[in-house]
Formats: sequence, C-alpha cells, structure tokens
Amino acid sequence: MSAQLYPLSPLQQGMLYHALSEPCSGVDIEQLVMTFHEPIDISRMLAAWSKVVARHGILRTAFRWDGAEPLQEVAPMAAIPFVRHEGSLKDESDFREWLQADREQGFQMDRAPLMRLTHFAGVGGETRIVWTFHHALLDGRSFPIVLDEVLKFYTDTDAPAPPLQHSYRDFIEWQVGRPPHASMDFWREKLRGFHSPTPLPVTGLEGVSEKRAQAECEIFVEPEKTAALGNFAVAEGATLNTLVQTAWAILLSRYSGEEDVCFGATRACRRSTIEGAEDAVGLFINTVPVRACVTGTSTVSALVRELRQLWLDIRPHEHTPLSRVQSYSEVPAGQPLFNTLVVFENYDLCARFESRESGPRMSVRLHEQTNFPVCIAAYAGEHLRIVAEYDRSKIDDATAARMMEHLRTILAALPVAKCVVDVPLLAADEQASLVAWAGVSTSLMIPATAGRCTRCSRSAQLCSRTQPRSCKVMKGSPIVNSMSVPTRSLRTSQQMASRPGPL
Repeated sequence: MSAQLYPLSPLQQGMLYHALSEPCSGVDIEQLVMTFHEPIDISRMLAAWSKVVARHGILRTAFRWDGAEPLQEVAPMAAIPFVRHEGSLKDESDFREWLQADREQGFQMDRAPLMRLTHFAGVGGETRIVWTFHHALLDGRSFPIVLDEVLKFYTDTDAPAPPLQHSYRDFIEWQVGRPPHASMDFWREKLRGFHSPTPLPVTGLEGVSEKRAQAECEIFVEPEKTAALGNFAVAEGATLNTLVQTAWAILLSRYSGEEDVCFGATRACRRSTIEGAEDAVGLFINTVPVRACVTGTSTVSALVRELRQLWLDIRPHEHTPLSRVQSYSEVPAGQPLFNTLVVFENYDLCARFESRESGPRMSVRLHEQTNFPVCIAAYAGEHLRIVAEYDRSKIDDATAARMMEHLRTILAALPVAKCVVDVPLLAADEQASLVAWAGVSTSLMIPATAGRCTRCSRSAQLCSRTQPRSCKVMKGSPIVNSMSVPTRSLRTSQQMASRPGPL
C-alpha cells in the first residue's frame, strides 16, 4: 500500500514554516498530560493507541517540501514512539522543566508519526502518560475524539471500530476548491483604518534570554459568577465566548490606551465545511482578527452585541488564511495584525474525562506553545477556567498574574456595569492598596472620564509590574481605571494635559 500525498492547509503551511525555521523553539508543540488514578496495563494501552493511529491517516502524516509546493504524506503504517522515563522528578517544577525540554525537542517534520508517548511511573498507583504531538496534525476538537477512542479500545480490546465518515483529505480538497480571494472585500472593510497592532506594553523577566521561555498562569471564575456571565450572555443574545472577547478587548484598551484594538481569535471552522466535519480528526481551525472599538461612553451591552455580530459575520469568511487577511489590511508588511490570541472551548477537557462513567479514571492537562507573546485560553464549565500562556522574555510572571486578575475583575463586572467606563480594572484589594499608598479616600477620587484616549488618560497610566509604593506615571504602562487612580496622579495628568505637544 503506497503513501498518500495531498496539499497542506494554509495554517499547516504556516506551522511547517515555523517548524523548519525554528526547529527547537517549542512553538506549536502540544502536550496532553494524562494522569491515571489507578494502575494501567501499559501493553494494553499501547495496543489501543496503535489501533487509533491505524484508523486516522492524519496521525500517520508527515510533510514533504522538496517540490514547488509542500505536501503532506500519509504513511500506510506508523508505530508511535514510546519512552519510559527512567529519571526521578522531585516535584512539579521538575516536571515543568521536563515539559519545556520535551517541547524543544520538537519533531523531524518529514518523519511520521509526528507524535510520541512518554510514561512516568507515579506513586500511590498513579501513572502519567504524556502525549506529545505537533499542532499541524490536530486541533482542540480532535483531542477528545482521539482520547475517547483510545480509552474505548483499552477498555474493550475487541470493540468494533465504527467506519469513518470522512478523512482529513476530504477537508483539504474542499478547501483547495474555494476561490482564493472570495473574502477580500469583507476583510478590507473590517480592517479599514487599522494601521498598527495593539501593543501590550509590559516588560519581560530580567535575565531571561532572547530564547522563548514558556510559562502559564490560570484563574478560575467562581461558579456563581460564571452562572451570572452565562445568564447575561443569553440576555444579550451572545455567548460566553463573546464575553471573554469583550473582557479582553477592554483589558487591551486599558493597557494600551487605545480605543481601536485588535486581537486574534481561533475559530473551529467545522460547521461551514464538509458534512461530518464535527466528528473528524485533523486541523480545521483558523485564526482571524477581531477588531473592537472600546469607548468609555459605550454601554457594555452595545460592545457585547457588536462583538457577537462580528463573530457571526465572520463565519462565511473564516477560512481565509491569516497571511491573506493581513495582506488585505493597512498594517505594514512585516508587522503582525495582533500580538495576543484568544481561544475558547465550550468544554474543559479535564472535567470531561474525570466525569467518565466507564474506563480508567484520569485527569487531563493540556500544555501548548504558540508564537504569540500572550495566548488566553478559556474553558467553559461550572466555573470558567482561563489559562494565560505567555513568553517570559516578553512578560514577567508577576505581571502575567496581575493581568489575569484584572481580566477576572473585568469579567465579573460585565453583567452589572452599564457603561464600559464603569467596568473596573483593579480588584478591591488592589484599589485599597493604591488608596492607602496615596493617602486619600475613595471619595476624593476624580470620576472616570468618558473613556477617550486623550493625553490625560494616557498620562494616568500606572506600571502594572510594580508594587503600589513604587508605581509611577509612565507612557506605555497599563491603564488603571481612573476611578481608582490616586488624586496626585490625576493632578499630574491634568497638568500634563494642559501642555502642548504629544506625550
């Protein structure tokens, strides 16, 4: 049986380019850490994985780039590499270091399969298996499909394999048949007047080399507040995804001092393609720009509805490659359209597998690394979980943690705030610290402005990576909601606003 050859999707092409230009960067390397809470028969588990790899051609795929256009090659057979980790890991810090080293190991992109399994023998009957693979093969919707099949074949070695309705090749053939510039007018109109990427004015960790150092920070939104967000989304004809995008748009506006902000967002891109794509395994997603006008005088409801409508309007155009979208924009060549990425999943993978009624009990944790300075991944559930994956050479740990607290504060305020300007950035304890530092009461705080990005609001920005006692007014630092800025800072703002010339 000979190998199959067919073209790459535009997103796969971009990922292949990154893999070849920076082979040890760890970018686009995905790791699913499966922790089993009971003894596991490793031989049986490997047999189950072998069956799944044999079922799905994309899991036996590698890439060729020796011709005019790169191609993906599906091998007739591929044995998944399996490694037993013999060394000792003292704690989670050691495990995180191993994960980073494993990502940086990468893959030889012309050798299938672009995945491996690593086994860690635990204590108390627990076992860890890390499934490492390249993102060019799979998207997030594919993860539970693959894992469900693995656990099914592990539980019942004689379980019949249901026939596959479609292969990933069917999707590629559909995509190749699309007119290349069908969405040009749409994207030109949506990006008209946008000239430069929204900055994320934060500072990286001192002493970190130029080589990317990946880190994560997560927050949870309490169940009652998650429920309030869900009710608010329904009332506005929106979704929880819309509210996460709204909160991130407000945060970017406050941090950058700009009303017109843009960030990337990942779309599943399955419903608008081939029939049966919802159950297929492969890389269907695409990243698109989301542009928002965040003015203080706008109501929260209006901003939510605008972003929801934009998300609906994008659907017929969601398959446009990002490189082509950028070429339609007014952002100069060589600059990105955006510096941050927002990903939303309607389920939490870990909660999904912990609640399984049959098969081995396990928890699942995803670790991934994009080529963006900051990626925000939100997972719906009883409590909304949001993970920030960030480059420590661009943003330090303390700033990332504080940024996530600001995001949680904004989210909690969305159902109750009337206008955008009423949405706070600082948590109550952070506001109290600033008030104590300033030596004034909240009654003396100057009310929030109309939200315009004037020199006055820009000059009232405070540095988020310092403690209150050392905060200083500086251009390019995150904007603090002006209702919580100490009087002395706002007096300085008023004085600076009266001076001629730009800041």
